Amino acid sequence: MRKFLDDFVNETWNELFPTRDAWQEFYMKDENFKRPQAGEIGDNLMYKYQALGLVSRLAGSLSGSRKSVWQPWTVRAGSWRIAA
Repeated sequence: MRKFLDDFVNETWNELFPTRDAWQEFYMKDENFKRPQAGEIGDNLMYKYQALGLVSRLAGSLSGSRKSVWQPWTVRAGSWRIAA
């Protein structure tokens, strides 16, 4: 969980500018102005990390469910039986 939060914070800080002038100077360059449209920068980080968190929790839930459903069953000589 800590790495997840650190990644979010780092990615957020990397998209910020120290001043309005720095922001304007960056986006006044044609190549930088086109980068958000190309998907190179400017992710919606709240939605991105919300989706990543939900997928991670869902995967963990499914993994635990699968384990609890199949754990009492064993396969012996090609047939299913309840483990003792």
